[in-house]
Amino acid sequence: MRILHVTPSYLPASRYGGPIVSVHGLAKAQVEMGFEVDVCTTSVDGPSNSRVPHGVRVDLDGVGIYYFASKYFRRFYYSSHMGRYLSRIVKNYDICHNHSIYLWPSWKASRLAKRSGVPVVISPRGMLVPELIAARNSFIKSAWIRVVERRNFKRAAGIHFTSDLEADAARYYLPASLKRQAIIPNGVESEAEINHTPGFAKRDVALYLGRINWKKNIGDLINSIACLENLKLIVAGPADQDELDKLNMLVRERNLGHRVTFCGAVDSQQKGKLLARAKALVLCSVNENFGNVVVEALAAGCPVVVNESVGAAALVKRHDAGVVIEADNLSLTDAITRLCYDQTAWQRYHSNGLKMVKENLLWPHIATQFTAFYESLIK
Repeated sequence: MRILHVTPSYLPASRYGGPIVSVHGLAKAQVEMGFEVDVCTTSVDGPSNSRVPHGVRVDLDGVGIYYFASKYFRRFYYSSHMGRYLSRIVKNYDICHNHSIYLWPSWKASRLAKRSGVPVVISPRGMLVPELIAARNSFIKSAWIRVVERRNFKRAAGIHFTSDLEADAARYYLPASLKRQAIIPNGVESEAEINHTPGFAKRDVALYLGRINWKKNIGDLINSIACLENLKLIVAGPADQDELDKLNMLVRERNLGHRVTFCGAVDSQQKGKLLARAKALVLCSVNENFGNVVVEALAAGCPVVVNESVGAAALVKRHDAGVVIEADNLSLTDAITRLCYDQTAWQRYHSNGLKMVKENLLWPHIATQFTAFYESLIK
């Protein structure tokens, strides 16, 4: 099978978080299954560009990546060179998998693939959530969905969601004709990442790991830490500067400068060290279609506190791998207390999380599910 992934940005542009990591994890696993896998993307990396060759194959773990410059309309990742390239090559693939909405690359790839008779799969990556659409640029996003995305959905052979939560939120926007759907979670790289990291006694912090922006509710986490004597919090990840300024002000107001540390963006090695120190990873976002960091934490033996608006919460609850905060049921402070001060509960969540990841969330297992979904769409 020849598989083409189309995504607006890609490694090494790690500032864009979970979707980039999960797309490459999937692509790499598909290569290991014996498939020919390419990625078509731009070199956009915030206000600058990744230092990569353009228009030629770049090999990363056996995946062929083709980067193209975006000189104009960068907000939409427009690239005339990518468009011309896609028009020549899309017909050579058995499946075209688009990993975004609202952006030019997925729109262009969808049109060209449909014209060439190549089945299209769309992964909205959490961008079809009514609350998030209403909160930021709602008029523009709603108009784009009506004018552009509904046509893309009608062209698509299937749509992929990472969780039941994401699928339920998106249902309002999908045409009735789009009947083939798959709910497949994100995975972790390999069993080698799952190791027996330090136990309860050697872990000394609570951890937030991910982008620092408004929808992550980090302010609520800081207020909870203020209620817990002596517990320290590390907040790691790239930041929206306005949100970071607000959080620093909150830390000063609560006199928590000695207990709350912002350490900025971290690489994979630094992330591993932080997860090995953490008694709990806390993710209490307004909405997460999945939450890759939840799986990464469990694979590192770090139990999690998540609220029910995180897509991976259903897996955590089903496998008893951490504490899920349900509406009006358990406060964030109580949940953190359960993980950080109750060694017996922590050990149970720790063991269950490792078992869940080994049995369900390694990338080869996830890639097998995608293969079955693709094959159901290829006529």
